[in-house]
Amino acid sequence: MTDYRYKRVFILGAGFSKATGMPLATDLAHLLIQAAVESNDDEKMDWLNDLERRLKWLTTEPANSLNVEELFHYAVFDMERWKMKQHLAHVERGAGPCTPYGQAEMIDCVLREMESELPNVIWREQQRCESKSESITKLARHLRLGDAIVTFNYDTLIETALSQLGIPWHHGLNDMNSDPLRVVVLKMHGSVDWLVIQRSKGNPSSHILLFSKLDLNARPGHEPPLEESEYHSELWRVRDRNNLSVEIEKQTGLSRISIFPGIAGLGAYKPLGNLPGSGMVWQRAENALWQADEIYVIGFSMSPFDAMSRLLVAEVMRKRKEISRPPRLVRLIDPNADKLLENYLPVFQVPIIVDKRKSEDANWTDILDANFGE
Repeated sequence: MTDYRYKRVFILGAGFSKATGMPLATDLAHLLIQAAVESNDDEKMDWLNDLERRLKWLTTEPANSLNVEELFHYAVFDMERWKMKQHLAHVERGAGPCTPYGQAEMIDCVLREMESELPNVIWREQQRCESKSESITKLARHLRLGDAIVTFNYDTLIETALSQLGIPWHHGLNDMNSDPLRVVVLKMHGSVDWLVIQRSKGNPSSHILLFSKLDLNARPGHEPPLEESEYHSELWRVRDRNNLSVEIEKQTGLSRISIFPGIAGLGAYKPLGNLPGSGMVWQRAENALWQADEIYVIGFSMSPFDAMSRLLVAEVMRKRKEISRPPRLVRLIDPNADKLLENYLPVFQVPIIVDKRKSEDANWTDILDANFGE
């Protein structure tokens, strides 16, 4: 796999898109619950309200509402506790919805319904917010060849801004083959306009092929077993965004034979192994972080619930420290940057510039090196 010299890496989180009106993790929890759970469904709402009370008890700082990543993380343990309580029940699991195991299945149903609504909510919110995307465009204007975007957002606001400015970009997948010297936009958790389609079933007239695994052992009669989902499925991007709503409606979950939005889901454990091409995206992100002279983190908290990203960055920074080649600059841009330092310092273990401005208030001309590339 060929990679190119990325001098600057921009790590983007939900806070980067906040100025447009896109939801943060706490906002997203409310929107997903609203979309997935009927307000008069007392059983589900009682559990959600009880979980929220318990999570607020665990934090020393006042919380306005549930963080969706936190909700999914703790809900899995809550589900397991109810399954354990079934050991004490004097009836079998299937004796009715009121058994402890039935409660666990109800929690699982809530989580699956919320994940099912995720692409709809993200796409709806993006359409609502696109007219207010000047803060995204402000940064995009300063991006140039040799820059890597590492984004944990599902929306396509940065890609849209680059396209509107005429700045060439790609996702670091098959789309870089024709012209690799572009801004690379690495979607670490997938994208709302990505689709996973059964191998050879994609339509090039309406979709752009991003990843199709080459398996040297695969030939007629000798294809890998069905559980090799990364071979039997391919990653595509919707060519015409006007068709995206229709494509999202086709989703039926993580299936080898169905089309679904190419996003990894919610919670600390995201099944990225089921998303074809994710391995290449993460490898390119690792290479970009290894090469970067400057790293700018914008609106990304790197909380304990971002376990995979923490491990990735920590591994790169550890190796760079071993050869005495740390990045020249790491800058954390967030209104809560001073509080977020406790998440970042153990991961980077290098001096970090704290910038408490909102991304929309940042003066990118002053922040970024004007002599870049010279």
